[in-house]
Amino acid sequence: MLSDDKFKDVYNSLMSTANSLIEEYEDEEENMHLVVAGVLTTMGLSMYKSVMSEKDFEQMMNLMVSMKEDIKSYQQMADEQTDTETFH
Repeated sequence: MLSDDKFKDVYNSLMSTANSLIEEYEDEEENMHLVVAGVLTTMGLSMYKSVMSEKDFEQMMNLMVSMKEDIKSYQQMADEQTDTETFH
């Protein structure tokens, strides 16, 4: 199983890349937060669908939709994050 440290390394690396893209294109007319989030979501769902059975993928998607009220905004997560905590 992936250790917490490795998970945090991957998370921080992807977050750094996402933030860099948002900053790089912030003067564009598009809302780059939405563009980057859309790309990451599509990539993640494609990865899940590639390695999960159709039944498991459907169950996961239904669970995600049922938990939509529990999802916090990026700002809420950043406000709650501590130096030793990773949010996802």
